[in-house]
Amino acid sequence: MAPLKAVFLDRDGVINNVRKLDWVKHWDEFIWMPGAKEAVALIRKKGYSCAIITNQSCVGRGIVPRERVDEINNRMVSELELAGGKVSGVYVCPHKPDEGCSCRKPGTLNFERAMNDLGVKADEILFVGDNESDREAARRLGCRFEMADGERSLIKIIEELLA
Repeated sequence: MAPLKAVFLDRDGVINNVRKLDWVKHWDEFIWMPGAKEAVALIRKKGYSCAIITNQSCVGRGIVPRERVDEINNRMVSELELAGGKVSGVYVCPHKPDEGCSCRKPGTLNFERAMNDLGVKADEILFVGDNESDREAARRLGCRFEMADGERSLIKIIEELLA
């Protein structure tokens, strides 16, 4: 495998807590996962690019306007930067699962967009996600994958693999 150049992250369940049977509809519902800010700062410190790839079907379902999702993501990126991190882009799929788009994970279109923007190839990426659609997207793309869960948080994964 090629040396890593970039770390791609899922948002909900990796950077912020998942809201069971709900979505982050306002900034005050965005709850940081322990160590997430420090992990993104460590990614930058180690010299890797970072992008976020997220499914937000709440937009397509009419629950949250796209503008608000963008505001939440912009605030997240600002807070990550204040903590020493850098996010090169947030790639959002706003579609419902039944729309059949190629940007919704496990589709790879948003990964391809991020790869093009960052000038990296699939085998130079580590993707950290929290569910099987994330794992499947990584498999289809051909990048490395790590599962964030109760056993291994983002900060643990980053410390293990990049330190």
